Amino acid sequence: MTDQVRHPTGDFFTPTYWDVTPSSPSTFYDKVDEDDDAEYLTVQNSLGGGVIFSFTPFGIPSIATDISLKIRVRAADLTDDLTLGYRLIIGGNSYGADRNYAGSFTDYTWTLTTNPKTGEAWTVDAINGVGSNALQYIGLQATGGI
Repeated sequence: MTDQVRHPTGDFFTPTYWDVTPSSPSTFYDKVDEDDDAEYLTVQNSLGGGVIFSFTPFGIPSIATDISLKIRVRAADLTDDLTLGYRLIIGGNSYGADRNYAGSFTDYTWTLTTNPKTGEAWTVDAINGVGSNALQYIGLQATGGI
């Protein structure tokens, strides 16, 4: 089994009630692509919403089986009221899961063995971004304040 890692390569959707630190450059995607706790996003308390990122498509070989998508989020909740989760855009629809966070920066992961749109195992085409059930964008959804 070979792992392929993808980091955001661009901002697809960025709501005005999210902020970036540092403020320059004002792009979002570069604040979530590493473990640097000095670069991060914040969401204004209770407004919620999500940010969606583009990424380089996966290149899973056509003979691959047992495909899974692992999503890693590094988050902190300094206000004790954060709910944060991943969002996937698959075939034009949004899917995701949320989790409550507490305390300082910590890594959280989700492993998806099935395509949320179909409820079936990931196909090579879907994970590689091909077809009507294709993985198109990855992002974050939040309510509360980071």
